[in-house]
Amino acid sequence: LKPLDEDIILNSVKKTGKLVVADGSWKFCGFSAEISAMVAEKAFQYLKKPIQRVNLPNVPAPASSELERAYYPNCHDIIKAIKEIL
Repeated sequence: LKPLDEDIILNSVKKTGKLVVADGSWKFCGFSAEISAMVAEKAFQYLKKPIQRVNLPNVPAPASSELERAYYPNCHDIIKAIKEIL
């Protein structure tokens, strides 16, 4: 996370009014939470839609390959999150 170029993120939010954060971790205490908090603190007034986060489900990681395909976020999950805020 460090160094994090906050200006790039904040300028994008100011320009678009939207934010989607894709993170290969859980929502709680993760990268997406930090980015969301930073934007909420510094650019909340520019948000036109709620922040969308694409993360792992809040359950332990599966051991089988079949369950892994459903567990880990993929490009379709990111596209779905983007469509929700458009």
